[in-house]
Amino acid sequence: MDSEAVEKFKKWFDTYVKTFYSKDEDMQLHVEVKERHTYHVCDNIRSIGQSLKLGEAELKLAETVALFHDVGRFRQYQTYRTFNDKRSVNHAELSAKVLEELGVLKGLTDKEQQLIKKAVLYHNRRSIPDNEAAEVLLYAKLIRDADKLDIFAMIVGEDENCKMVKSPELEESTRYSAKIAADILEDRLAFYEDIQTSADQMLFRASWVYGLYFPYSSRYMLEKQYVQKMLCDLPQDALVQQVTLHLEEYLAIAGDKVSGYSA
Repeated sequence: MDSEAVEKFKKWFDTYVKTFYSKDEDMQLHVEVKERHTYHVCDNIRSIGQSLKLGEAELKLAETVALFHDVGRFRQYQTYRTFNDKRSVNHAELSAKVLEELGVLKGLTDKEQQLIKKAVLYHNRRSIPDNEAAEVLLYAKLIRDADKLDIFAMIVGEDENCKMVKSPELEESTRYSAKIAADILEDRLAFYEDIQTSADQMLFRASWVYGLYFPYSSRYMLEKQYVQKMLCDLPQDALVQQVTLHLEEYLAIAGDKVSGYSA
């Protein structure tokens, strides 16, 4: 894929997003957050790809995946007034549907179109199908890492104009689940179903560390001190301190691995 194609997609994306701009302050806030998030993810995916020494054509394809990974979010919020997939619709599936319905990828090869749509579909799943082609796995892993890195940045408020919007359906509490903490200490991704409070949600998101694929991502997260910043508002008891240290040690080991791609 070349630069001309990516620029065309960016112009389409900018025009499409503006159709959701609204005088409704709540709607406008959520649209702008997702718009900024998208471009942050585009930057992240290029950085990760460069760490893997991908060629420029591969980087452009990766950037296109990032550009469209959340394109369904705008319709999702307009229709359901929530970004909670459990209470509305799977936003990755909706993103793929938008691309298909509007013929956005027309002009690309069939292979490129399928790769982009599959990477978009897989970006929010608990895991990726292990029987996929190596090339699909590469781009699915790239977008999953790039997306997580910006979500972590949004959670800690790194960009004042792109902060994570709180989940109104969750109890605001520092009370947390020992089960989620135990999952983390056993190197397991925690389960969404175990979330009861805002503190649980923060621990759950911290467990996404185990879903990172590339050394660059682990190093970046450690350098930014995301784990420490995410968990600082939880009770600093022995268990939370143990969880924090455990995740940071995991990131240090993962970040020391030699950069390279293997499906």
